[in-house]
Amino acid sequence: MSVRRFAYTLPPLAFLAAAGILACSNSTGPGCTGTHPVLNGTYALLSYSYGGQTITSQQGASGTLALVADTLYSAHISIPNQQPIFDSGKVSLTGANCISQSSYVGNPQFVGTYTLSNAGVLSVTGSAAQITIANTWQKQ
Repeated sequence: MSVRRFAYTLPPLAFLAAAGILACSNSTGPGCTGTHPVLNGTYALLSYSYGGQTITSQQGASGTLALVADTLYSAHISIPNQQPIFDSGKVSLTGANCISQSSYVGNPQFVGTYTLSNAGVLSVTGSAAQITIANTWQKQ
């Protein structure tokens, strides 16, 4: 099995994947209404997609995400044959499904949408620096 090479310069919180989920182009756009669920907690990485290339935990991707008070995040992602990704910063949840994130380490701002399933699967899709990023996490 071959593993595709990824260029990682963008924030891993961009974790947060289905067509049409990009209902809001910014954290206050259409579709960003309602009350968001509490996302606080620790999550394990299930899949990481960057610019259309996806690697899953079955292919060796691993990582953790911690969300604190729905305002702060810390993430670590490991992809085979790549340098680990460490990131932290502020996260803003707007309405029932919109998210934006600002990195403390200087990564571009991420804006997108998220879903949280009843089974605790957090899916995030959006873009940073005009690159589509989608990640899926399992609440621990």
